[in-house]
Amino acid sequence: MRKSNKKIRTQADYDLKMMSDNQLNVEISKNLDNLSEDGDAMSNLNQIEHLTRILFYLRDEYKPNN
Repeated sequence: MRKSNKKIRTQADYDLKMMSDNQLNVEISKNLDNLSEDGDAMSNLNQIEHLTRILFYLRDEYKPNN
């Protein structure tokens, strides 16, 4: 578990915090693979939303202390 002072707001935030780095990489890859030009727009939107949540989490988790 990564050490973050960021408050956990949702179950999805908690799930991200509990994932190992390797699990996060797999989750990102899986979501990128599921995006397609031919796919359902709502499905793609959900994939993008999930990827955005992961990226913002990683940004906050590994932000340098300045």
